[in-house]
Amino acid sequence: MRIRSALEADVPAIAQLARELASHVADLDPGAETGALLRFGFGEDRWFDCLVAEIGTEVVGFASYGKRFEIHTRSRRLWLGDLVVIEPCRNRGMWIGMQN
Repeated sequence: MRIRSALEADVPAIAQLARELASHVADLDPGAETGALLRFGFGEDRWFDCLVAEIGTEVVGFASYGKRFEIHTRSRRLWLGDLVVIEPCRNRGMWIGMQN
């Protein structure tokens, strides 16, 4: 298992995992369309970064995040948007490596 930066080629798998997350938390289904993910995660107007967890060549999870800075506290923050792991791979500590 390894954690790495997401690639454009990972977007269909990320979109599917996002649909599973939406279903799990009773949000509206975001659909399979990947244009917004490509545009805002990999384009010139980037709004988020993303890591994927993979076993072999299969993407089994992802974490989307963004950097923030609070001026009044002069502190940096890392905002975690979504964290998803397919059920058979949960509770293995795969995201511990993300903290480094």
